[in-house]
Amino acid sequence: MIIRRAGQTLRLPSTSSLASPTRSIYSTSTRSRTNTKVHAASQRIPFENGNAWSNTVGNTAIALASLLAATCLLNTNTHELKLEAKQNKESGAASTKYKKDDVSLLCLIGYPQSGKTTQVENLENKWGKDGWKAIKNVDSMEKLEKAIEEARKNDKGKQSSLLIDGFPRNWQEAQDVEKKLCEIFAFAYFHMDEDEWTKRTGKSKDDYKKIENNLKSLRENPREKGNILEIVAGWPKDEVWEMVEAKIEQIIELREMGEL
Repeated sequence: MIIRRAGQTLRLPSTSSLASPTRSIYSTSTRSRTNTKVHAASQRIPFENGNAWSNTVGNTAIALASLLAATCLLNTNTHELKLEAKQNKESGAASTKYKKDDVSLLCLIGYPQSGKTTQVENLENKWGKDGWKAIKNVDSMEKLEKAIEEARKNDKGKQSSLLIDGFPRNWQEAQDVEKKLCEIFAFAYFHMDEDEWTKRTGKSKDDYKKIENNLKSLRENPREKGNILEIVAGWPKDEVWEMVEAKIEQIIELREMGEL
């Protein structure tokens, strides 16, 4: 059979030798020709090819081989990225001055005059017998490093458990501590509402907003790790202590169990 289409002559095998998908491809109706072009283009085979079914199988095999190669490449790249991340993490941990088993920092952070110093003293009174020591008046990396060095000398190789009053003050300082000195075991964040804080301190709302800008990232980033305890510092002192005591006790238990 000979069909003329788009200025070309197509010689087809007999009808009996064609599979039904091939016959539909070479239908003479306008609608069928339109559908055929879409079908042929989707299979990326020449429209004039009389052996359409064989080409479909061949192109399918090529497509599967390409997909398999791309998948293997993706898996290889993913493995390399994971390996690189693990190596970076290990190299970063190795660069810190103290290991996790050497120093354990529990940092009380939050708004000035929110009661952190009072609660640090309470915590030392309760857990001092277990080795926890309060470190006050720390406002720089240098002072924190000296305090840790002194604690390491006194502890004589045992783990130093330190309660840090009011440091770090922002997320950048927290990152510096963990990159250069040691991992921060946990944060206890003392929060106060704007009205409560300005009433207690006599300072302005602008002062509150400046402090909040520093504390925001310091408060939010540790949440991904799950090692931050939020304390409602505007409550009466006794009630704040009950909250602090209960939460700190829980997180210390998690440390002892190796969960943190």
